[in-house]
Amino acid sequence: MNLPNMLSTLRLLMVPVFVLVMVYGGEHARIWAGIIYILASLTDVLDGYFARKLNKVTMLGRILDPLADKLMTAAVLVVLAYLSVAPWWVVYVYIAKEVVMVIGTAVLYKQASDVMPSNAIGKIAALYFFLTCAVLLLVEAIPINIANAMIIAALVLTIYALIRYIPVYLKFSKKN
Repeated sequence: MNLPNMLSTLRLLMVPVFVLVMVYGGEHARIWAGIIYILASLTDVLDGYFARKLNKVTMLGRILDPLADKLMTAAVLVVLAYLSVAPWWVVYVYIAKEVVMVIGTAVLYKQASDVMPSNAIGKIAALYFFLTCAVLLLVEAIPINIANAMIIAALVLTIYALIRYIPVYLKFSKKN
């Protein structure tokens, strides 16, 4: 267990903390949950940085890192839908998209004992999703139509990233 993997594990552990704060956090729950979400995202940046800088990229890390990201984002989306800030269908589409990615990753891992690295579009989509969710958590005064437009744009971008992965996935799969 190296430093990047410990940071990914910490991020995984922050998911239930985020949910508990939202459920039991009282009057300022959104602020505290938003801070937890930002800290979790900071661990994401740091684990990637340290994995590359210290040459500590591992198969465990290549699985833990995206798993922690997916679970945290799903938790945030569920909370935003519960608060009526985002439509529930966004949660369902996001989860379906992630299930497709997990299945694709599992198939590829079984074929090649490897997983595909993320690409620039995927990173941009993840950053936009993070910024959107952070703003929607921390700023309660956003009109619902603007909040919906923001989260739908984030979802469209992440689906676009998935579509862009398909030819790369097929090429990677054939090569291995």
